[in-house]
Amino acid sequence: MVARNRLPQQRPTPLNSSKDSPKKSLKGGGRRIHVPKIRSTAMLFNFLSFVIGVVLCLSMTSMYNLNNHNNVGGRDNGSRILNDQEKNVTAIAADPAVEQAVPMPDKNVILFQKKILVALASFNLDQLTFLEEQLEGYRGLAEAGAEVSVVIHATEPYSVALIDILNTRMYFDSKRYAGSFNVKIVLLNPHVRLHLVDHHRTLFYDNLDNFDLFIYSEDDMKANVQAVATYLEETERVRSLIGAEKASNYNVGIIRYEYNYPYDVIIDDNTRLLTREATRVFWEHSQGRPVFEKVTDEVNDPALSPHYMTLRNDHQGMFMATSELLRAWKIRGENCRFNEVRDRPGWKNKPSQPAEGTQRVWMSSRMLYGKKHCNVQLLLPVKSFGKMNVHHIPNKNYRRVGRKGRLGGYTSDARDHLNMENITFVGPHPSLMKVYEVHFGMREKYPFSFTNELGVYDGIQMINKFEGRNRPEIMSLVTKRMEAFKRYADGGGILTTVDMENYL
Repeated sequence: MVARNRLPQQRPTPLNSSKDSPKKSLKGGGRRIHVPKIRSTAMLFNFLSFVIGVVLCLSMTSMYNLNNHNNVGGRDNGSRILNDQEKNVTAIAADPAVEQAVPMPDKNVILFQKKILVALASFNLDQLTFLEEQLEGYRGLAEAGAEVSVVIHATEPYSVALIDILNTRMYFDSKRYAGSFNVKIVLLNPHVRLHLVDHHRTLFYDNLDNFDLFIYSEDDMKANVQAVATYLEETERVRSLIGAEKASNYNVGIIRYEYNYPYDVIIDDNTRLLTREATRVFWEHSQGRPVFEKVTDEVNDPALSPHYMTLRNDHQGMFMATSELLRAWKIRGENCRFNEVRDRPGWKNKPSQPAEGTQRVWMSSRMLYGKKHCNVQLLLPVKSFGKMNVHHIPNKNYRRVGRKGRLGGYTSDARDHLNMENITFVGPHPSLMKVYEVHFGMREKYPFSFTNELGVYDGIQMINKFEGRNRPEIMSLVTKRMEAFKRYADGGGILTTVDMENYL
């Protein structure tokens, strides 16, 4: 056997060895402990680093789990949880490691669990295409967590087929979302005529204790989620800047816009590039230049003037107000009485002629903003100006500007010489697939219902508040469609072949 050369084994130096190590003694006369200096310092540093690392990991894990637990709270703990979450995010935003672990709050948290009542004046179905867009905009508020109730004041009953189509767009499953959304069509006698716009006022004041925010609008404007959220943010900001009492002297408003497509061109594949030249235009505010001499003014209050401006033309076609503001305007003074419905002012010598706009202008804007009346000043936030732009969906009124007898029109132009009687109107091609064709085919194949967990119809409601008499054909249509709707609702919202015979 070949003997292997072996290195002499070295025994590890015991901790109490005095070799190559200075001696240190415990005070008080205990036994002497001899520690290699360099070795003990490294071990102590490594041990402390390990402990600190474990503590940090445990802390981050706990914080991550806590925030995930809070996010599951949903509707029951909504506002409190989300507000706490905002505070947590603010407190730890400087720490990049923790910032990745904590989900940022929803940008629409201000809408979460807000109760919103929307009243729309929609005389008949002539502007149905605009109303559809408008309803979809308000449904978006519910998806952001708000509890939205929409009341449509109308004089023409809706067919069951139309309601069913709208249900597929508006139906809201509250079990899947934090918010809620419901629509009621309230039928009134067409004799109300221009006073249809009055009915929102009583509705609002009867429900002051049930809602946080109230929105009135004509049926051709699309106020989206950002406009409503910004209104709430800016209203709270005004309150914080000048106090609750003075805040009722102001209200955050909107500015309506359209797109200035060419008057005499149809946008198709050959002319589509002309849209490059189009932009948003504020046709109601085209009184001249410069802007701050003809269109807008500064706000007098020094606390508000750096952040807000106002408009010389205060017509809005809509308004938003919190329950707090509605209460304040109710007792604002004899000239205000915002809770009371009354006729628009007329000329002294001829009261039948409007002195400050029609009834709809009066109810949406002039009563509130007119200096002879409530004298509330309209505010537009400077930094969030674009968020308060609301689209006037018909996109037709900008064509009025510059025409003789209209805003800025002092001379005639080519438009005044058009012979409308001899113009041939070319409609769309008949092969285009219409929405109700697809819908009816789908409903024949899939007979689904619109019911809640109790099996009760949970879709759009239509309520008959028709009072008095009218022409026989109108009375007959109301009776027929209300009976059809009752059958539809009692059946859980299942569309029948008979219902498909009439869309409009």
